[in-house]
Amino acid sequence: MSQSPYIDRLRLAIAQGGDPTTQGMRKALLAACRARLGDFETAEAEISKLRSEFGDGRNGRVSIMIMCAEAQLIYYKSLGEQARDRMMRAQLLSVAGRDAELSALTSAWLAHICFNLHRHEEMMRSAKTCLDTISKEDHEAASRLALTLGDAFYAAEQPEVGNRWYAKAHEHAIKLGDHSTIGALTYNRAAMGTFIARVRAADSSVDAETVTRLAGEVRTAINYQAIAQLTSLQALLDYSLASVHILAGKHAEAAVILDQMVAHGPSTSPIDRSPALLCDLALCLARSNRLEEARERVVSLPLKQLSACTPDDQVVALAALAEAARTCGLSSEQTAAQEALSAARLEHRAAVTALRSSLAGFGDATALARV
Repeated sequence: MSQSPYIDRLRLAIAQGGDPTTQGMRKALLAACRARLGDFETAEAEISKLRSEFGDGRNGRVSIMIMCAEAQLIYYKSLGEQARDRMMRAQLLSVAGRDAELSALTSAWLAHICFNLHRHEEMMRSAKTCLDTISKEDHEAASRLALTLGDAFYAAEQPEVGNRWYAKAHEHAIKLGDHSTIGALTYNRAAMGTFIARVRAADSSVDAETVTRLAGEVRTAINYQAIAQLTSLQALLDYSLASVHILAGKHAEAAVILDQMVAHGPSTSPIDRSPALLCDLALCLARSNRLEEARERVVSLPLKQLSACTPDDQVVALAALAEAARTCGLSSEQTAAQEALSAARLEHRAAVTALRSSLAGFGDATALARV
């Protein structure tokens, strides 16, 4: 499979030549695509060349597109919050210059980044700006915005609305021919569904049919990543696979994945999730009858480390920690984890309610029709 028909078209257009502005825009778009695929060295080299050529700011559109590419490189390489700063500047300049195309693109990406930083109000402002400036032919901005809104509705526990936005994202990604966006869509739906199931599992069991469906979706995402030569989603896919194993009761298999993730420390979120991974690992060790190792994990993990995690991560992590402590016979640690879990549940419900309220204007057919 070609890495992407979109990349092929950009390469061909660049080879055919053109005026400096058009070429600069194409090269910046190509660098951003490279970053999304995980080809960070190539993306960095192309951005560096563009900086040397356009760094004096003589061409505003190219300068903005370079910032947009830089923000995506930072985001996909390290999930760094600096990506938000670069994209915010790109969006500000786009809006100030009344450039509808760049306003839509930078706003779509800023919404995506802000959602993953759990800055939901900022996400909604950027999503509205994107809707106000987007055109029907702007497949790149439309696919990114729709993907982000699909994620947001899943996080708000409204997957039926999220699926409508995912379908819209898929429609535009196919027209664009961008394998990285299709890969992200395939992954995000599987990952968001799996994580919501983990949150629900903190209160009650998840039925076997749902677990089987989620496992299939995660496997599909893994297969697509391999075929499309994507590497930027690897750590995220690893965590989703571990979560599916936990839901299926395959704790030994999950422990292998989690142990490697803890050892190598790959980023799975802009917010540090390592304490949550340790809770999952403790659970898997305990359920795999590796009780001594599990006890060491449980007693060495202060609950205050989890306070930096998001409420939904806390729910999943504390439920895992409480069960690990119970299995290991650590009653005081189990009680402490369960008390913290009760507080995290309340905080999570409040966060879901607030997110649903923010998304109210994006849940009907009118909003979908604008993209």
